[in-house]
Amino acid sequence: MQSCPKRPTCHCQETVLANANVHASNCHNWTPLSEASHHGHPKVAKALLAHGANTESRDNLAFTPLNRAAQAGRLSLMILLLDMGKANINATNHDDWTSLAEASFHGYPDVAKALLDREASIESKNSDHETALDLAVRKKHKLVINEFLIHGNFCTDRDRRGKLFPKQEFIFVRCVLGCNRLETHWVFGRERVERFV
Repeated sequence: MQSCPKRPTCHCQETVLANANVHASNCHNWTPLSEASHHGHPKVAKALLAHGANTESRDNLAFTPLNRAAQAGRLSLMILLLDMGKANINATNHDDWTSLAEASFHGYPDVAKALLDREASIESKNSDHETALDLAVRKKHKLVINEFLIHGNFCTDRDRRGKLFPKQEFIFVRCVLGCNRLETHWVFGRERVERFV
């Protein structure tokens, strides 16, 4: 990775073939693993991980390879990073966006589902105080929102008395896609609680 293009390109195969340092980075601090993850090269990523590439390396924007894979909708790479590389599923970038937030914002339901199935944090908020679900609603990504609804395990708000809503008391969520809000309904005891996120 001697030259630094304005936009990072994947030189990972050359790096591995030359038996170079798998932790090398370009002027954007993108490592070969970051590039392979973002640009969709699972074989290269697997070879890099086998040679000890760091799944927690961060580029200039504090993205990890997992964040880059989720941002680009690279499901197979994301699973590889989580399974083989033991990547931190809740790692955040400089704006406090998790991989789930990236997948939700960019509209990748398969990636969001995989992260939800692996218990990615649904309560994490970015620097604008938005959760991954808030981002999906804002961008009106119906299929991503549907994954949250199917997952159905994100009811952790407090009622007016400050008591947490138990997750098992989650009853119904309805998306209002005509506006930029998600209308949620819970039944808490006998009291119906409605709010807008």
